Amino acid sequence: MITDYNSLVPVILQDSRATGLLRGGLGGLVIEDIPLNIPIKAGEEVVTSGLGGTMPSGILVGKTNKIVSKEGDIFQKITLETPINIYYLEFVFVVQN
Repeated sequence: MITDYNSLVPVILQDSRATGLLRGGLGGLVIEDIPLNIPIKAGEEVVTSGLGGTMPSGILVGKTNKIVSKEGDIFQKITLETPINIYYLEFVFVVQN
């Protein structure tokens, strides 16, 4: 599941074209490992990148919310706002190649 803390899903931000790794957790979805030189806008759409071949590219995951990285970090970390409340899902579709 995308909400699992141990899952890492490669994603890309639509406007800035920045790439990062989406990680789930109790606090919600977070995108890690975004290069510091990329300016991030709030509300920017985030989709799967397809890198690694485990998930197809172009699946909408959500929109950027706020930067939560600390001063001195070598990468940016941002929270993600999802269009649905993942924790109340009852049915899921499994995408296979």
